[in-house]
Amino acid sequence: PGRREQPAHESLSSRVTLAEVPLTGLSFGCRTVRGDGKGSHKPAADETWIYRAIAHSRRLESLSISRHTRIGGGGLGHLASVRTLSHLRLEASELDDSNVSELAEISALRELELPNKDLSPAGIRQLASLPHLSKLTLRGLTPEKIEALTTLSQLTDLTVVADPQTAGVDALTKLPRLQNLKIVADQR
Repeated sequence: PGRREQPAHESLSSRVTLAEVPLTGLSFGCRTVRGDGKGSHKPAADETWIYRAIAHSRRLESLSISRHTRIGGGGLGHLASVRTLSHLRLEASELDDSNVSELAEISALRELELPNKDLSPAGIRQLASLPHLSKLTLRGLTPEKIEALTTLSQLTDLTVVADPQTAGVDALTKLPRLQNLKIVADQR
């Protein structure tokens, strides 16, 4: 009696600490469940607690976040303190150009997968601020995006989900360090 019941994410977040857990990889997604037991695509109100928990990890190298997870509200900014995070896969539905600047704070990031994201040319250019980024996967290819991709001179591996007939795609082969270029036909 008199106890206030905490939402599940609050009680869990107060107990979760990844600082001492020897994780090198983590994959997660948050999904709300309706009363009928079926999953909903609507993210929970506050999912930044998981980013705060992850921020204390000392060994995490690889992180995959599902498309049902909210990443707004500075969530990605919490990952900047994970000095070992080198591979990040984001399928989150709310990733857009405004979140890309938060990625720049993840100093060790070498591999970035945005398989469901269609960043603008400006968002792609922001990726140049990731000094160690060598492998990139993203969706969509237009002549403007190709031009933006050519500013990412540090790339060695590039995978693009797009129409292979897009004009100017040959410009990508001129990236100075590029060793692998994969263009996957977009089935949308």
